[in-house]
Amino acid sequence: MPTETKLLLTCLVILAAGLVYAVLRVSGAWYEHHVSRHDLVAESKRRRFAYLKAIADRDREMMEAQGAVIIENDEPQLAQAA
Repeated sequence: MPTETKLLLTCLVILAAGLVYAVLRVSGAWYEHHVSRHDLVAESKRRRFAYLKAIADRDREMMEAQGAVIIENDEPQLAQAA
């Protein structure tokens, strides 16, 4: 095999290895970005759920502290007024 052919094949192998390396680096960075984004979204959902649960617990405690609230129906009064 002539020297030029060996050099050409060596260059092609180096270019192919560089291309594979570049594709793997880019896809690894893409994967890392999306995993970290997913983790941030999941953490945000957990915090939002904890916040809403704390508000619901606080409201429940306030309702229990105030006692039972009786809501009267206004419809019979409207019927009497007519």
